[in-house]
Amino acid sequence: MTKNIDVRVGRKTYSLAAETDQDKKDLMKASAALNTLADQFIQANPQMSNEEALMLTAISIAHEYERLKENKHSEERMLEQLHNSLAEKLENLL
Repeated sequence: MTKNIDVRVGRKTYSLAAETDQDKKDLMKASAALNTLADQFIQANPQMSNEEALMLTAISIAHEYERLKENKHSEERMLEQLHNSLAEKLENLL
C-alpha cells in the first residue's frame, strides 16, 4: 500500500510516495541527510537560493559517491592481487 510522506530538504517540503514501511523509513533517513547537508550550505551563505543549495548538495553527494567508488575499486584490486599472490604461493607448495 502506497503511503505519502512529507520530507523537508533545504527550505522546501516535498511529498513522496513510499510503498512499504521500510521505504518510508529509508526515504525519511535519506531526506534528513540531504537536509542536513543543504542546511550547511544555507547557513554558510543565507542569501543562497534553495536551488543553489540543493545543487551544491547534489554535487557534494556525487563527489562523495565517486570517491567511495574509486576506493572500492582500489580495494578490489588489492584483494585480487592478494588472492593471486596467495594462490601462487599455495600452488608452489603443492
